Amino acid sequence: MNGPATFSESEIFSPYEDSAATLAKHGKTFNWARRFLGKENGDKAAQLYAFCRYLDDLADDGLAHGHARIEAMQKKLSGDTIAPGQMDEFSRFLDFANNNQLSLPALNELLVGLVGDREPAELQSEADLLCYAYRVAGTVGVLMSSVLGCHDEDAFAHAIDLGIAMQLTNIARDVAEDARMGRRYIPADWCADLSAAEICKAAADDTETEISHLVQLSLYRLLRLADKYYASGFQGLPYLPTRARTAIAVAGRAYQAIGHGMRHKNFHSWSSREVTGTATKIVASFSALIDVRFRYTKKVKHASELQKHLIGLPHVRSSHC
Repeated sequence: MNGPATFSESEIFSPYEDSAATLAKHGKTFNWARRFLGKENGDKAAQLYAFCRYLDDLADDGLAHGHARIEAMQKKLSGDTIAPGQMDEFSRFLDFANNNQLSLPALNELLVGLVGDREPAELQSEADLLCYAYRVAGTVGVLMSSVLGCHDEDAFAHAIDLGIAMQLTNIARDVAEDARMGRRYIPADWCADLSAAEICKAAADDTETEISHLVQLSLYRLLRLADKYYASGFQGLPYLPTRARTAIAVAGRAYQAIGHGMRHKNFHSWSSREVTGTATKIVASFSALIDVRFRYTKKVKHASELQKHLIGLPHVRSSHC
């Protein structure tokens, strides 16, 4: 880059003005869960989702000067002066963040994670995987908790875990798609350090190969790990307001069903993207209602072992009361 990028924030952000439409188009699982929130919290959750979707598009260079814009957001968060007109829409989101007492350290870590995605990812260890999942999704769990009116640090521990669980599901579902972009989020020590190119080649081959078998085993391990974090995430439901508990339980169960669908097929369809239909969402909703009514009714101590690789990051503590 020869010099600082110039851009008009309002020109780029305009497609995300209708947050409800953005959620309906791009976040079908979360849009399904939104109906359980009520209008006020549903609208606020949709605004947060739309902004996170906007950030994703910037990180993937789907919008002009994507990474430069994210870096400018980081500078504004750190107190740097930004040229007038360049970050007007981000300033508007910060007003939303302040009005809802969102964690700015968590928001900054989300930006750090997205900037880190600039380089092709080939993660090395489970610790790297969990740190990545924390930054791009665990942080969103913290932000969503606050949007729903819960600001308890103990609740944040479970919200981080639910965000991590959902991101691990995303990684499993998108393993072939990510490989086509030069990214491999499966840790190297799980898959004999397969390259993204090798995963792409295996995804294009219908026959069973040693590489496809390694991917299948890694996905099995990935989704078992996700289930551990889902369990902890659901334990945080009692911290939330009543309607929010149901909505988050529905979203979590519906997302978890994506992984269960892959497992049911013995991961043979890993080269294509697993989707959930309306029937699956209905079943997940009934399961969530049971969770809220009978399973997760009391606050429990968070298992700090789940976040041992995240010590030092915002809202992560070495032990939880």
